[in-house]
Amino acid sequence: MKKLGYYKIAGIVFAIIFIIGAGFSLYAKNATTVSKEKSVILLKATDNQPEDYPTTKGLRYMAKLLEERSNGHIKMTVYSSAILGDGKDILDATQAGTLDIGRISVSSLVGYSPELNVFMTPFLFRDADHEWKVLDGPIGKKLLKGLEKDGFVGLGYYDSGARSFYSKKPIQSPQDLLGQKTRVLDVKIQKEMITAMGGEPLTTPFLDVYPGFQTGALDAAENSPPSFYSTKHYELAKYYTITEHVAVPETIIISKKTWDSLSPQDQELIQQATKDSTVYQKQLWSEFTKQSMDKLKEQGVNIITPNKELFKQAVAPLYAKYPEYKDLIKEIQDTK
Repeated sequence: MKKLGYYKIAGIVFAIIFIIGAGFSLYAKNATTVSKEKSVILLKATDNQPEDYPTTKGLRYMAKLLEERSNGHIKMTVYSSAILGDGKDILDATQAGTLDIGRISVSSLVGYSPELNVFMTPFLFRDADHEWKVLDGPIGKKLLKGLEKDGFVGLGYYDSGARSFYSKKPIQSPQDLLGQKTRVLDVKIQKEMITAMGGEPLTTPFLDVYPGFQTGALDAAENSPPSFYSTKHYELAKYYTITEHVAVPETIIISKKTWDSLSPQDQELIQQATKDSTVYQKQLWSEFTKQSMDKLKEQGVNIITPNKELFKQAVAPLYAKYPEYKDLIKEIQDTK
């Protein structure tokens, strides 16, 4: 009887240990699952512009949205002022996956997706509203898709306004560019645009534009009002002619290596945060442009509103030189 009582007690103890052990095992399994669900994804993003620039602020707003909407699951740190490099540095790091997200101009991506070169075409867009219907629509998405083969996923576009001429002498028509040494983007069709207007295109490095005006190496250049103001080029070039001849958007790209490592739910969060930050960034850019124009006037810059049709007519023959973009240009121009 004593033996029987002993085995009975031992059995009960064993059962209790088994139940506790099973319960602990189940708890550990659930704890691991919860831990994985709540693991933090750390994303590194960069912009070569300073802290207070609209594109940098756009990325910071995107980071804020991601952290809020993911309940802290996705955190994005934004490095400004080219701390992590510029241009090719950003592209190389994003390709390699050592950088997750970069804000970079379309002009830097044409070597990877030649179709993006269409954005360099002068007078491609009727106005800003037309531009954003194209960028936000099927055409804009299709053009970004072409980057994936090179290790980038295009998340969307940011605004960088339209570029116009500024100069030492007034430019009222293309004839006023005749013989003028004009700094332009180092893009073939942009250089041909200046030549078509009678000017001499120069691809002077951006940091050398100010001394170029000082020494007489440059007579004119072109850029957006915020860039013209922030660089203080207005100190030497007192005329700003609103031709708005080209609008080169910015892009937000993410490393394909990073993208492929994310769950569909996290990808959707990032895509939506990009879209919402674009709306915010566009508003900032609009305000920034107005402030810059007001400050340029205060600095004595003469603002010229020319007949744009004269400039459009001067560069119209360029379209025939790029038959590979004929269908795409028509598709863009037909966008309502």
